[in-house]
Amino acid sequence: MARHERLCRPFSPNVLVFRTVLFCCALFFGIAGATWVTCDAAETAVQPGLDLTLELHWLAASPQRWRVHVEAVDPQQPAILSSLENRCEDPRSCGSFRTPTAANEWFFEPREPSNSGAARFRVQASDNAELVVQVNALDETPSPGSVAVSQPQGTRISLRQLALQEHHNSDGPAWTLQRVASDAFRIEASTSSPIVEADSPITMSVRAHRLDLPALGLSPDAPPNLVSSLVRLSDRHVMASHTVPFPIDSSGNSPSVAVSHRTPIEPGVYEIRCEIVHADRLWTRLRRREDAILRTGKAIVVLPAKISTGGRVDFSVWPTLQTIHLSDASQWSVPQFFSYRSNPLIPTPRMPSRVASEAPRFREITLGDKQISLISPNGTFETPLPKLRVGSPHHITVRYPANRPINIGLRLGRSQPANADTARPLHSLADFVIQDQRRAEDRHSVDPEGWRQQSVLYYPQGQDQLQIINLDPARDAAIESIEIKGGPTDLVAPVEAVDPSDSRCSAIAMDDFRWVDKLSMDQVDRYANSEFTEESITLHRLYVATMRLNEYAAVLGANAVLIPANQAGRSWFHSSLFLPAKRSCDIEPECLDVLMSLMDRCDRNVMIAIDPVMTMSDLERTDLGDPRPEGYHFVDRRVRVSLAKLISEVVAEAKLHPCFGGIALSCGASGYARPIDTTTFPCEAVGRQFAAETGSPIAVPVDLANWMNQPVYAKFQQWANQSSRLFYETLASQCEGHALLLVDLPQSAFANDAASGLVGPSWPAASRDPPIIPVVSQQYGPNRSLSLQVDAQSRAGQDRISLEPHAGRIGLAILPDPSDAPTAVSVIGRSQVAALQQSIDRLDPAVILLNGHLLAGSLPLGLRQTLAGFRALPRTPLQELVSADPCSETVHVKWGVDKQKLSLLIANVAPWPNDVELACRTPIHWIMEGKEPASLIQNPDRTRTKIELGAGEMVVLYSDSIQSPDALFAWSSHVRGGDAAIDRIKMDVTTVVEKLGTLSDSDPYPALSNGSFEVSSDVGITGWLHAQYPEGCVTIDTAESIEGKKSVCLITDGHATMQTWLVSETITPPASGRLAVSLACRAKSAEVSSPHRVRVSVEGTQAGTPFRYSQEVEVPRNGQWQPRKILAEADQIQPTSTESLRITIDSLSPGQLWIDDVRLHDRFPTGKERTELQNQAFLAVQGLQRGNLEPCSRLLKNRWSQVLLDASSTHTKSTNEQSKSKESEAPGVAERIRSWLPSPMRF
Repeated sequence: MARHERLCRPFSPNVLVFRTVLFCCALFFGIAGATWVTCDAAETAVQPGLDLTLELHWLAASPQRWRVHVEAVDPQQPAILSSLENRCEDPRSCGSFRTPTAANEWFFEPREPSNSGAARFRVQASDNAELVVQVNALDETPSPGSVAVSQPQGTRISLRQLALQEHHNSDGPAWTLQRVASDAFRIEASTSSPIVEADSPITMSVRAHRLDLPALGLSPDAPPNLVSSLVRLSDRHVMASHTVPFPIDSSGNSPSVAVSHRTPIEPGVYEIRCEIVHADRLWTRLRRREDAILRTGKAIVVLPAKISTGGRVDFSVWPTLQTIHLSDASQWSVPQFFSYRSNPLIPTPRMPSRVASEAPRFREITLGDKQISLISPNGTFETPLPKLRVGSPHHITVRYPANRPINIGLRLGRSQPANADTARPLHSLADFVIQDQRRAEDRHSVDPEGWRQQSVLYYPQGQDQLQIINLDPARDAAIESIEIKGGPTDLVAPVEAVDPSDSRCSAIAMDDFRWVDKLSMDQVDRYANSEFTEESITLHRLYVATMRLNEYAAVLGANAVLIPANQAGRSWFHSSLFLPAKRSCDIEPECLDVLMSLMDRCDRNVMIAIDPVMTMSDLERTDLGDPRPEGYHFVDRRVRVSLAKLISEVVAEAKLHPCFGGIALSCGASGYARPIDTTTFPCEAVGRQFAAETGSPIAVPVDLANWMNQPVYAKFQQWANQSSRLFYETLASQCEGHALLLVDLPQSAFANDAASGLVGPSWPAASRDPPIIPVVSQQYGPNRSLSLQVDAQSRAGQDRISLEPHAGRIGLAILPDPSDAPTAVSVIGRSQVAALQQSIDRLDPAVILLNGHLLAGSLPLGLRQTLAGFRALPRTPLQELVSADPCSETVHVKWGVDKQKLSLLIANVAPWPNDVELACRTPIHWIMEGKEPASLIQNPDRTRTKIELGAGEMVVLYSDSIQSPDALFAWSSHVRGGDAAIDRIKMDVTTVVEKLGTLSDSDPYPALSNGSFEVSSDVGITGWLHAQYPEGCVTIDTAESIEGKKSVCLITDGHATMQTWLVSETITPPASGRLAVSLACRAKSAEVSSPHRVRVSVEGTQAGTPFRYSQEVEVPRNGQWQPRKILAEADQIQPTSTESLRITIDSLSPGQLWIDDVRLHDRFPTGKERTELQNQAFLAVQGLQRGNLEPCSRLLKNRWSQVLLDASSTHTKSTNEQSKSKESEAPGVAERIRSWLPSPMRF
């Protein structure tokens, strides 16, 4: 310590030398800074009068109908009120502000009540001017079109007073009027856009206006200095700095000072920062760090050079930072008492980031030469990730055995501080669900390595944690390793530029403005306590998020992104039709322009999503005599005009950018662009318009069925669809040649019936220019239960079939399943890409929109190849190329022509490999997209081509020269492997047919207590409740049973009671979402001819609503035990919201009935699914006899066929997996800390 004190003495030689060096550096950088920045203090004289930016807030304890009026009164000159901004939270306030022709006042008159509101505005007037503020709160509900009467007098406030202090009003409604904090010291540019080119001059003006000199410690006699700096946000580097005098008069005003800079060459976000500092503090100048009295800044965005980033990323060359094996105890989270804060000998990177009382234990199995760890059902593995680099992309891969299904949750996030006795929570930044189930194609496409892997992209934030949760309630999750690789900051390498408008559009669609926060989450801590302005930080995060989104789209193979232009009342663009609701910062209206300017340099198209839910100023005005629309709908002419103007405004701003790809208009139920609903009663406004245009008034019927049976209904359907189509065509004409996508349409819009569906056989026309593309939505989410999984697969297949008539004229949007909201996560698995390929084959979509929240950084296997093939297709609809060979129905071939080049889409829909033989009349050199070129074999004269297709695979071919469709002669397909492969298919079909009966008796679900009635009790029947009257109506019978020694006997005499019941205790809801009851029963032999009726039910409540699944069966009165079989089935049971689940058995006929061997089942096909499987089996056998394998393909792809085949393989095949398991020995304390101790240092 003494040595440190000697070094720090004020007059020591070291200190004097250090000060001299600082002084020289200050002189040098001051001179150098002058070459970057100049400040001209004599450009503009001090402006007289007042120029203030004010903010008015009003508040009430309960929702009120507000009436606000602000007027500027100036006895010397006309006062001006301008730059009015809506600071309310409610999007319904966007159209409630009104500015009359006179520029000295504004009004706020919403129709809906609210608790609070705010507005910001600029006032320019003389020193003697006043503001008259009237804030009225009305409780009564207004009638349509009424105007509230304001109070004749308001509160008069001096502007000179507002410049120095705020005004509070507590008489009546509470409101506050104050000056904006940043208004006294301003920096202004010639344009509102922050976009600049690299290495170009830029000039801004700085001035002070009505500063409170005593409060700031300033005096006109001692003017301060103005320090202007150019600072880069990415690393906070000061690119240039200069200091000039900054004179201020006694009123707190200064002349306008021109600040000129030259923008750097390196792209990014910079801040031109201006600070007022004291001029007499030498030491602060020497250390080049003045204590600022006031600070302001202006952000600029330096655009990068034009670059195309569509190249494939080779993640294999990225350096491996960490490989995690669950069997390695050093990877586990460990107890908190080994804290590096209290023990400096333990290195920080190896420190635990979570409290754990005991290291986890995992069972292990041996697979080949690998040791595999098993995470038990609902088990968790957690480990810190100390080697990740903040700000760089990381490739995280989970590797698992190919022959085992997996259903795990992968969470990546930042560990939070913990209490002494609680675990550190994980603040999740990325949530994924990895689901990989056995598929029919797996039987014919064996992975030679025996492994599969799924990967994600992740940007760490520091102190990162990885958590894996086994979501499967019944099976262990087998994981071989987790590999983490670090990549460069620029993720994607540049490639040759390709115009994305020349191909079909595949876009990453972002939901809302939160995508910027999600893609730049690692930037939050870097600027938490910085001196940058909020606008600079917002633009920097937008810059980072945009570049990362572009790179992610390039990695996935998408050639466009879809960005929302508005979210509720907020807006990323300027509009004269409404005032956007409260925004995150003042730069928000420039965000769309900034994003598109960046995308102009990246060769990525941008589609702009508009959701018209805000109110419009023209429609909310009450001073013109027209009543406000009761509900916004385009049947009102004024609404149509306003929406057309809105589209026109967005297009006018977007068309200046070459990357503009079109408009995606939300037509959801909450928006104003929704089509007229023909499946329910029309609202009053629609009915009135229908009657006015057709002369056919609508009399509201008693119910919907009567309404649809009336003759006027068909006329209404035709009128409604025609009106909706004309409306969308009007909006498309405002897009100036760009596409109009209609998203969020209801499913009824795609009805096959030409009379009832909006999308008809001739609308929209595929040749229409500009195109109108109705987009159908398909939900995809984690299969949280067997019931939901089967239902989703069935629904998706039915949707594809129903939409096939519209193929080539519609788009496809892949969205998260709404049932998972608000906890929707990204799902990674093979089924996602397989479903997308089936939709491309069946629907031939003109555009594909992949939801960004559903992807969230995941890298699904095969997605890039699929999108590459989709982009290579012609933009015109494809046509079917039929094969003359009837045995080729397991392969689909379609053709199209674009720019006189021929393209083929070839899809193998069978679960086995196929080879396609293509014959052409003229030589054609084919180029393949979506697969390795080795799968394409051509003969020397190029008239015959062989394409090798894997199971369920899709490829795209296109000619490298001008070709005509007449060049295609014929094609055929055959099973790869010849007779041996066909014999295997026949064997699989035979196995399914033979095993069909086993599906009626699946494995039991062990949740029922005493289902065999073998457990005796002195009081009642253990595990059951039963009828008590008449006495002895329900008893245990030890003389009759089908299993064991006991059964239960139900006696119904028909006089005292008409039924006897038996109810089980409460049952734990099954995780599969399905529950079936099987039992054996026997009726007493009698001469009565009618059978004994029994009702078996599954009852409970789901989300508070009672439900019952029941089935009645008839038992013959022959005294014989009937074999046990499933009698009741319950589907769509939500495990998390189901309560009081129980089984009920009712004897409905007089006589004696014995019940025994009651079992529950949770994994079984329903009766409908068993019938469908039997039909498919019958058709498959017929197809084999005729040489047609297409019915066999459908049968073997059936889920329950796969269950039967897997069960058969388990008993007939030997497996390489050694089932011997062992408990991994937990390491001792000494072993745990041994790796933490520092190694010997080498000098």
